[in-house]
Parts: sequence; structure tokens; C-alpha cells
Amino acid sequence: MLLAFDKLPRGATPTSTMSRWGGGDTVLHIAAKMGHAELAKAIRRLEPLLLTRQNSKGDTPVHCAARAGHHAIVTSFVSTRIVDEQVGEEHGRLLRVRNGVGNTALHEAAQNGHLEVVQAIMSVDPDSAAVVNQAGVSPLYMAAERGSSNIVRSLQWSEACSYEGPNGQTALHAAVLICYDITELILEQVPVFIKRGDATNNSTPLHYVLLDSDNSASYLRDKDGFAPIHVAASAGHLNIIAELLQHCPIAWS
Repeated sequence: MLLAFDKLPRGATPTSTMSRWGGGDTVLHIAAKMGHAELAKAIRRLEPLLLTRQNSKGDTPVHCAARAGHHAIVTSFVSTRIVDEQVGEEHGRLLRVRNGVGNTALHEAAQNGHLEVVQAIMSVDPDSAAVVNQAGVSPLYMAAERGSSNIVRSLQWSEACSYEGPNGQTALHAAVLICYDITELILEQVPVFIKRGDATNNSTPLHYVLLDSDNSASYLRDKDGFAPIHVAASAGHLNIIAELLQHCPIAWS
């Protein structure tokens, strides 16, 4: 099949490239999901418009390749100059296309821990790190939630990167319970998050004292009157309680 595609002149439209399978996938979606880099390259050369096609879940082939971690395919997709008269401004928006839950390709790569894909996207469109999905979740929050410190670092290359998470949380809320390194990375960039509460209970992150940047946050209380040490105790996080007492001996009150 690959040889047949390669022998067709540019601009040719084999019927098979425009077909859609279950879920609205085109052949380029399938190649991207399965990691068939050469086939994807050949199809993209013949039908660049397929890069912009969305299936029933709203995914473009770029979403599919990013989710699966096929960085060579993503790099090929995002670095290809598409002829303007064919797709107009579509290529400029390709990495900002959102699927059915509002995820961009960068969300999919960050959520699934694919560092090389994140780096490929950031090299082309670093400001895509500012985009949040329908739940208000940023790619960096997703990376923090899964403990992917290298991805967090890569996303922080962009000055525009968002740290937002669901229900008014920031990535620090996720990081403090997952990864000390990510907690440090976030607080180095945005120390103000040490005092930011979520939208549900105005609860601040529990492990903020690790950087000793502002111990007063350990005495802040949420709307129910609970300080971080109370929340840590109710959840059974003995290590967090120990850290709180080490840095703030009167945090019991």
C-alpha cells in the first residue's frame, strides 16, 4: 500500500485516503494511532487536509499520534508546511484544535507521559501550554498529576504556560501529594500558589512548606475552619504532618 501511495502524483486523491472507518477515523487517524510513520508520511503528502479532519471524538490524527506517544509522526505532522491554497490558515491552528473534551494534542501527550511528543509540540507552538480543556485543566496540571517532572520542565519553557487544574486547583495541589521535585519546580516559578485555595473548600496545597518560602500558609484555614495539618490528619498523610511540624511547630492549633 505504501508503494502505491508513493507512486501517485502530488494532489492525487485515492478513494481509500478519504474513507472513514468506525468512529469517524480516516486512514491517517489509523496510521497515526498504530505508529506507521512512513505510511502516515505518504498519506499526509497526498492529502494534507486529512491532518485537520476530526473523528467522532473530535480527535485529529495529531491527537491520535500524541496520545500514543509516536513522536516521529507528531514531529512530521507539526513540522510539515502545508500549501496555503489547500488549507488556508488551518495549519496554523492545528496544534490548537480541541477534541470532544477540550484537549489539544499537547494535553494528550502530557496526560500520557510522552516527553518527546511534548518537546516536539513545544518546539513549534510553546504557547499551546496556555490552553486549558473543558474541565479547566492545563497540560502542566496533567503532567504534575502523573508525576512527570521532565514534562513539567518542558512545559515551563513557555512563559505563557498555564498551571490551572479542575475546581480552582493549581498544579501545586496535584504535585504536593505526588512529587517533591515538581512541587519545587512550581513554587520556584509561582510561589504565590503556596496560599491559593481551590474553588471547593478554599483548601491550599498541603506540602508547600517544603521550600520554606512562606510558612504562614500552614496556618490558613479553609471554609470549614480546617488548617492543612487537619486535612493531612484526616487523610492519614503522616509524612505531610511530620513536614508541617518540622517547619511550623505550632501548626497543631
